[in-house]
Amino acid sequence: MILLTNPETGYEKAHRQAEQIFREVFSARGMNVREGQIRLCHAMLDTLFGRDVALCDAGVGLGKTYAYLVACVLWQLQRPRPMQRPVVISTASITLQNAILEEYIPFLSDALIQNGYIQAPVCAVLRKGKERFVCDVRLLIRQKQITARGKRFRKRAPALQEARQCLDLDRLPNLPRHERRLICVPSRCARSCIAHTDCRYRQYLKASNGPSVTIQVCNHNYLLADAAHRKNGWTPLLKDYQALVIDEAHKLPETVRQMNTRRICSAELLAYEKLLTAGHCGLSAQKLRAVTREFLAAFAPPETKAERAIPLKQTKAGTAALQHLDKAIGEILKQRPEAMPRGLRGKLSAVQQLIPLFLGTDSTFVRYLTWQRESGGTGVDLCAVPFDLPKCLTSALWNEQKPAILTSGTLAAGEDFSHTEKRMGLDRGTPLRTLKVLSPFDYEKNCMLYFPESRRRKSEPEEERIARQIEELVCAANGHTLVLFTSYDQMGRV
Repeated sequence: MILLTNPETGYEKAHRQAEQIFREVFSARGMNVREGQIRLCHAMLDTLFGRDVALCDAGVGLGKTYAYLVACVLWQLQRPRPMQRPVVISTASITLQNAILEEYIPFLSDALIQNGYIQAPVCAVLRKGKERFVCDVRLLIRQKQITARGKRFRKRAPALQEARQCLDLDRLPNLPRHERRLICVPSRCARSCIAHTDCRYRQYLKASNGPSVTIQVCNHNYLLADAAHRKNGWTPLLKDYQALVIDEAHKLPETVRQMNTRRICSAELLAYEKLLTAGHCGLSAQKLRAVTREFLAAFAPPETKAERAIPLKQTKAGTAALQHLDKAIGEILKQRPEAMPRGLRGKLSAVQQLIPLFLGTDSTFVRYLTWQRESGGTGVDLCAVPFDLPKCLTSALWNEQKPAILTSGTLAAGEDFSHTEKRMGLDRGTPLRTLKVLSPFDYEKNCMLYFPESRRRKSEPEEERIARQIEELVCAANGHTLVLFTSYDQMGRV
């Protein structure tokens, strides 16, 4: 008699290997076995194999990063070779991106290679905007300018010299913001550039799109920008990918709002006026200056207003200011293209295209007015944001029907994910899984919740009082402190 046994499927093999990695491989390297972490990894594997979307609320200290990295690597190993494409991991912070690339992935690669799961290290690349990288030609020009300006500018030379060794501007903390703008990769690179063939940035792009890349790491803004490129038929920013992991997912809706907000900014209009003046377009500069002043006067906030944003109301002065701005830009754009500063025509055209949005009554947008104190006065922004932001997210990401894992520590209220589902646009028929795994920490024994006194010193501003009390608490706790704010605005002011 011959007994036939069913061969192990790729799905079963991936789950079995996940158990081995967390219980044996990682524990042999000094890591604790966390049942919640293993459960989370299994749920993520199910999501990838099922081509679903999952909301995974993972408590602090659970180890969700290793959970999704292990799940992604094991899932990719079971994919047919012609179908193997990278996984994208999107985060909200540079700190987490660096940790994934420099700590988590190297540790995981080494462990998997030594135990025979993979033959070569996991190849991961960081993807971000070109303005965050050094342009070799612009760097050389700037170094020559600094040298020619004498002793007073010599202190900037060492920071620029570091840029010759480091392509990533985010890794040059001593480089002033002004210098970053002068040496970063421009928005458009000409093929006639003298450094075209040896350009470090081009070499980086070639490597990032190479066949060996299995993980692309980016931030939420870059992910959504790539989605916009694909939707509009433009060249994608990311190499075509087969699955998506969104860490720090609770910050995704705010990023969607930022990316989809249309703005007419007085500061930008004033900057364009200066460009026209510098480009010897005096008459055009005068026209733009006049309508910008009218714009500021029409939308200037009342002195009694304490809020930084209010709903935009249609007024005669505001309507007239926008109409005059539209007319002035139209007259400026009638000039020959070569008579205007490079790139300014497109920027002015973009402003002109936005004006009807603020003159009309399109109910699909929410319009509001913001302002901020600037040198020499108050800057005014007219803002319009789509009313249905979850629809924007659905159109950008979920309609692609790629498996996606969204994880954070604040996605659920108790066991209820309904609020997050609505904010993410996942309540509209997208196949969805949800999982909440509690933190392994014993908060009752290891945490202290502190409520500050409501009293404050005479004439002490509210922000200073809060900052003083936080400092006292941090010193008392030897730095082991988590401070919760009710809003990003309050956190920024403190």
